[in-house]
Amino acid sequence: MSAEAAPIITCQGIGKRFQTGDHSVLALLDVNLEVRQGEFVVLLGPSGCGKSTLLYIMAGHLAPSTGDLRMHGEPITGPSPARGIVFQDFALFPWLTVRENIAFGLGLRWARAHAAERDARVDALVRMVGLQGFAAAKPHRLSGGMRQRVAIARTLATDPEVVLMDEPFGALDAQTRDGMQRELMRIAAETRKTTVFVTHSIPEAALLADRVVVLTARPGRIKEIVPIDLPRMRWNWRQEFSGRFLEIIGHLEELLGGEIQKSEAGEMEHGVGATS
Repeated sequence: MSAEAAPIITCQGIGKRFQTGDHSVLALLDVNLEVRQGEFVVLLGPSGCGKSTLLYIMAGHLAPSTGDLRMHGEPITGPSPARGIVFQDFALFPWLTVRENIAFGLGLRWARAHAAERDARVDALVRMVGLQGFAAAKPHRLSGGMRQRVAIARTLATDPEVVLMDEPFGALDAQTRDGMQRELMRIAAETRKTTVFVTHSIPEAALLADRVVVLTARPGRIKEIVPIDLPRMRWNWRQEFSGRFLEIIGHLEELLGGEIQKSEAGEMEHGVGATS
């Protein structure tokens, strides 16, 4: 992704403090970040560092305590169809079919659209995520990977400019996760959506990202932004560029290792839970 690409989301001095009674937790501190048009940004950090908090602030679901947050230069003051979010736990309606779950978001934006146009849009999304044979199935009949495909399609249904993903593959087994990573990069290439993706997996970050934003232990601050100077589709990294890929992995491990130790030491000292 070109460094000259225009920023879509701009975070300047973003901080977030959670207050519950007399207890206060500073989750984020002085985060400065630009998310550029068409790029795939991964937020990587130890548990409790505030990476999911930052994602929900970008989505407009949480307000920052300090700092300035903008999309195309306009303040982000709440949720918007321009920013779609994919959750870790799928968040599907169990009583709706695959088609109906995907169409749910369209019901708000396309309420007056011609039924044929709406159905064509849903059919295209079903094909995009490879669930043609399961369009009439309800979530309990689907595997974890298939349910996450439905969740991704539902988010894409409203055609958001930015897709925000909160550890979407964290609950999947290794084989399914590998397949979903491939599917996600195929979909990202096909749709050219700007994507912000939260993970705690270093190999996943190196595999998917144009840039990896490494956050410190709580309070989360940007420790380093690591550009991944490899082709987008990196599935054959062992044959094509294993040396460079492993070098990137090693650098990310070095950056993150100390932060994980700080996070664990802080939790033992203060006896507080994580705010991801």
